[in-house]
Amino acid sequence: MEKHFARFFWGSSNDKRRYHWSSWENLCFPKEEGGVGIRNMTDICKSLDIKKWWRFRCQDSLWARFTKAKYCIRAHPVAKVWVSGNSHIWKTLTKIRSDAEPHMIWKIQNGHISFWWDNWTGYGAIATYCPDYVHSSRTRVRNFIIDNEWDLQSLGDIVPGWLLHHIASIKIGSQHKKDYLMWKLAADGVFSNKEAWNGIRTHRQKDLFVDMPVDCLCCSNAQPETIQHFFIESEPALFLYGDQKKFYIRRMQQEVIWYLKAAMDKAFPKFKMELPWHQLCEVVEKLKPRANITQVTWSMPPTGKIKVNTDGSYNNHGNRAGIGGIARDETGSMIFAFAIPVQGTSHNMIEAMAIRYAAQWIKNNGYRQSYIESDSLMIVEMLTNRTSNNLTIKDIIEETMDIGDQMEITFKHCYERG
Repeated sequence: MEKHFARFFWGSSNDKRRYHWSSWENLCFPKEEGGVGIRNMTDICKSLDIKKWWRFRCQDSLWARFTKAKYCIRAHPVAKVWVSGNSHIWKTLTKIRSDAEPHMIWKIQNGHISFWWDNWTGYGAIATYCPDYVHSSRTRVRNFIIDNEWDLQSLGDIVPGWLLHHIASIKIGSQHKKDYLMWKLAADGVFSNKEAWNGIRTHRQKDLFVDMPVDCLCCSNAQPETIQHFFIESEPALFLYGDQKKFYIRRMQQEVIWYLKAAMDKAFPKFKMELPWHQLCEVVEKLKPRANITQVTWSMPPTGKIKVNTDGSYNNHGNRAGIGGIARDETGSMIFAFAIPVQGTSHNMIEAMAIRYAAQWIKNNGYRQSYIESDSLMIVEMLTNRTSNNLTIKDIIEETMDIGDQMEITFKHCYERG
């Protein structure tokens, strides 16, 4: 099939074949990695198979229930193997399982998932680290939870010490809600074909042109073969493109018009670009953007109420993060302030943790009908709309909403300088 793709791409036909300047494998990379943005068919098929496994593992569909009832009555899906006589779809699922499972992690809520086989620690199935025990698929994570806390004594008799220390740091969610599955490769934890494809495909170095101490072999006067020399100053470049130092007014006009048209189509879709050069310049100069100025100030809470302003900071390179906030009364006087280092995986998570900390402080001190302001519009909308499409912070949002309902907290958005 890819042979026909390549012929179509290079313009070949059965009567006349054109030279293929690069292999199809080299073309099937993103543009920033030296390709043309075409996806390899094998990678696409694998990503779709991973999607089947994802739906089989986390969705309660008729097909998923039927497949589990047929093949996984006595064995867990991760441990079940394909044998001769099983269906082709089950063979496909078991074949793609090893590519999908490392990128899937369960969030603990009621602990109904398998203790031995489900990946809820981030290190894969615990059964692989404890070969001396019977790995029953009916052993649940909730068997090792007492009063919403880990039973470290029972866990210590089974798992290695390093894994026990890691399990102790895993936060347990609400025991009244179901465990849910997250896709580790996505920032929001939601599975997508794009993230699956990007996770299983072959990656290539993005910067393909690297300055190396090599002399140019195309020039009579050998010079270092830099990017500038190769594309601009070399003898072949001068022969093909001419002297680039020379100013071409017509070429400049065409390039400016092209970039103007691309920008004007977005800002002014009905604007007509069919004007002479001098008139076009005059019209564009008059299309100056309006500056919308909004005064940002801090507003006091109603009499007898308090307001807590929160913020979060996250450094992706050093994996360092911190939350802070200040509580003030109706006169603007400070009641309480906090600045705490925390751990997280994204800026949105840190912002959500700051709001949750403020809500918990309000609850502990008995302030009802209070206000919490944050400069994160996304987190505030999740709290006010009572929805979270980001699985990585779903438990934080739900916990904050529960506290907000108890204490009648109003969540508001404010600009950073407010």
